[in-house]
Amino acid sequence: MDINYAIKEVIRHHWQAVQESAWDFIDVDTLYTLRDIAITVENEKFHVMGDSDKYYVMVRRSSMDNDVIMFGRVDGGNLEKTLERDIPKVGLAILAIRHIEDDQYIDDLLSTRKEELLDQLILCFENERFTLTDGTSFTLQELKHTIA
Repeated sequence: MDINYAIKEVIRHHWQAVQESAWDFIDVDTLYTLRDIAITVENEKFHVMGDSDKYYVMVRRSSMDNDVIMFGRVDGGNLEKTLERDIPKVGLAILAIRHIEDDQYIDDLLSTRKEELLDQLILCFENERFTLTDGTSFTLQELKHTIA
């Protein structure tokens, strides 16, 4: 199995799933009551919208258009503490998801920081099983063991 291809497919799968399900997770009735916090991951700007229950990491395309990168649950009702803890742990995964359509960026990332990215993706997806179009099925932990 081509490890780089498998990682790219996991990221693409996540990107598509988030775009399809984000508005199910986001309560549109409370959207304008959410706090908006700017974050930076390796010199790239994102914003997080959240409340005491959940948060959404987004990238602005324009003043009215945002792409949701990922979402998560807030621990203990404290959005800032949750972000301080979570974002450094998955920052590289956030960058990979943002740039999944940029083959050169992803290839460079995989050639220089593959294991770090894989570790962060494992934090995001835990034991979720992925299946490639050729029928190959794996968890990210299993994938990591093949390159160790």
